[in-house]
Amino acid sequence: MIYVFLVFLILFGIILPKNKFVQLLLVIVIYSIYALSFDGNDYFNYTFIYDTIASGGDSVYEVLFVKLLSFISKSGLSFFWARCIIYFFVVGLLVISVNKLTSFPNPVWGCYLIFSAFPDGPLIRNTIAMSIVLFAISICAKNLTRKRIFLSVSLLICASLFHSSYWILLFCAIIMIAFYKGLSVREYIFLFTIAFFIFTSMSNLVFEVFGEFAIRENVIDKYQTGRYANWIGTCYNFFKYILITVPVFYCTKMKICNSNIRFFIYYLSLSFAVVLIVQNYAVNYSRLFRLLLLIIYIYCSNIIYSSRFNNKILYGFGMVLYSVVFACLFYLFENPDTQDTIWKMHFETNLLFNFL
Repeated sequence: MIYVFLVFLILFGIILPKNKFVQLLLVIVIYSIYALSFDGNDYFNYTFIYDTIASGGDSVYEVLFVKLLSFISKSGLSFFWARCIIYFFVVGLLVISVNKLTSFPNPVWGCYLIFSAFPDGPLIRNTIAMSIVLFAISICAKNLTRKRIFLSVSLLICASLFHSSYWILLFCAIIMIAFYKGLSVREYIFLFTIAFFIFTSMSNLVFEVFGEFAIRENVIDKYQTGRYANWIGTCYNFFKYILITVPVFYCTKMKICNSNIRFFIYYLSLSFAVVLIVQNYAVNYSRLFRLLLLIIYIYCSNIIYSSRFNNKILYGFGMVLYSVVFACLFYLFENPDTQDTIWKMHFETNLLFNFL
């Protein structure tokens, strides 16, 4: 029954891209995936961390995340309710950001529900950081001023203090500013190629850079000694990056995009290639591609529903197929074990799904 409900909800999101009631239903479902499911790993780990902090113990996690849990724990709430409160504000921030970036939010939520709401759900630190970064992007996307840049960079730093993987996006911000100051795409590709080969051939340099940021020492040690560098994985991530960004690069080349926000996302997509440099050493960085994918959903929704396309609904279903491709790559190729630990887990433990 729940599968049928979700399928029809996604279809209504494509057919009725602006409908407020459909958006509300989609957002409620996504909130339930975040807050009302119980995986056997992350949920219990975070419960232990929360209880440790509540009892006055120390934690090695990022400083703002620890302070947030410490603040909520003073109320005497259990981690379940603390997580519900945190995700309420996270989803609220995502809604605000998506609505600022597009007038057609429902296809975005429908595609995100297909991928990657389910794997994002248990990752509370990552999801908090993702919502903050998307809000930072929404501030600058339409009008890039010094004040907006300062605010967005401040938010990027804030997000990084919830999940250290997001420090790399500061380099993306620098590249974005350089694009608007006159850096050409050819110059960027040349510089990126040099940086890629330097950093991927000198692993110690990568970890020295890591050490300059507020990244947990045990995380750096883990990757420095775990031999995570893998050229097969790097080639796959290049393929995935290209697959994610194809709609943006194609529409830009064909001059389908003509607004500030669409050019902003074009430059943002280019700058995200920096993630390819560090993901070779720390697998957590590959999660940032899910943020980029969400941004591309927004881009596609704007292109399809506000353009001259006659068959908007047909192209909307193309968005659905696009998200299904990434879901298949994740569940069948990248992490086959997540079919049980992520996909089935949500349908077996989610309180809303069980109610329906």
